[in-house]
Amino acid sequence: MKTNNSPISLLQKQSNTYNVLNNIQVHVEVRDNPYNLALDNLFQMAARINKKRSFLFVSTILGKHLPIKPTVSLSSGVALAARYMEILHNISHPFQKEILNLISLEIDEIPEEVFRYQYPLQEEVLFIGFAETATSLGHSMFQCFQNAKYVHTTRESIPHLESVITFEEEHSHATSHRCYVDESFFQNNNPIVLVDDEMTTGKTALNIIRSIQNSKVRTQRLA
Repeated sequence: MKTNNSPISLLQKQSNTYNVLNNIQVHVEVRDNPYNLALDNLFQMAARINKKRSFLFVSTILGKHLPIKPTVSLSSGVALAARYMEILHNISHPFQKEILNLISLEIDEIPEEVFRYQYPLQEEVLFIGFAETATSLGHSMFQCFQNAKYVHTTRESIPHLESVITFEEEHSHATSHRCYVDESFFQNNNPIVLVDDEMTTGKTALNIIRSIQNSKVRTQRLA
């Protein structure tokens, strides 16, 4: 289904200021909100003990820190997949309205066929979910596609196994990412989609791109 600036994808500017423990003030300005989702439906603010960043966006749709319905978490990945196809192929998801209503808590459940729907891809795509929070997010996005593969990174150092790629998440409490998969996952020129739950400066994405490009398993540079 082709899409062309549907009403549900109109941009709407949003801003809010959060006071965390009456000690930290965080001002959030949303410049791009294609699905017009309310901020409160996406995250809450929290403080954390970390010299690099003393506040944390706690997701209300990923299910890592706060209990949620599994269907809400799955819908977050479907929404990412839908946006991916809108941007690259101008194709909308046939159940887009139901997905967004579930994330916005306007409905409690949606038909199982929503999660069974898969986009066909002309060429195989590798989806990589970043540990720890985006491992399930990446998988729920990946499962929306035919002709796709999925792997997630890990913080763990596994003896006697060599990581195919290694890169750093510099702002994190545990900075090193590793990826223990067969080299064949990367020995091609197919597209790679990086899935993370947040992006601040983009350094982590750049670091994994450099690691893939500098490895011996990739023959073509990433765009």
